[in-house]
Amino acid sequence: METKIRFVTPVKWILHRRRLLAFAAAFGDGAIGEDALRRLAELDPVLLGRPDRTGTACVVAKAGGWTAGVALAIGRGREAFVVVVHPAVRGRGIGTTLTRALLARTGSLDCRVPASDSRVVAMCRRAGLMEVDAPEADGGFVRFAGALTAGPDRCAERECEP
Repeated sequence: METKIRFVTPVKWILHRRRLLAFAAAFGDGAIGEDALRRLAELDPVLLGRPDRTGTACVVAKAGGWTAGVALAIGRGREAFVVVVHPAVRGRGIGTTLTRALLARTGSLDCRVPASDSRVVAMCRRAGLMEVDAPEADGGFVRFAGALTAGPDRCAERECEP
């Protein structure tokens, strides 16, 4: 089954944010709390229009016409970094692909992930992010950062079809 990656435009975010956030809540294994979901729901869609400047992007993986994964970075991951893959397709590199797409769209990422979640730590490494802080230095979280040397992918203007 082929996986297609689509970036979410401001208009598509307005139309589909509830569905995308419901997906994240349903399949995020409790990693996304109520406060975080509320903040994401209030995201100004205009920020998605210039990810190279705002560091805010949302990307969706579609497989066979259904949503296989959703990823969102706000402030290049400093304010929010969410990657959720449907349980039926985990372990197939979709999370890594989504993270790389966020990196390409925003130009850089700087995020914190729980050190206890080995799957997420491994995904960040596979996506090309480098470990910046050890868990002991950041309260049980690993800080990852990465940047594109060629600059953000400004030509990827494909719309999301959630």
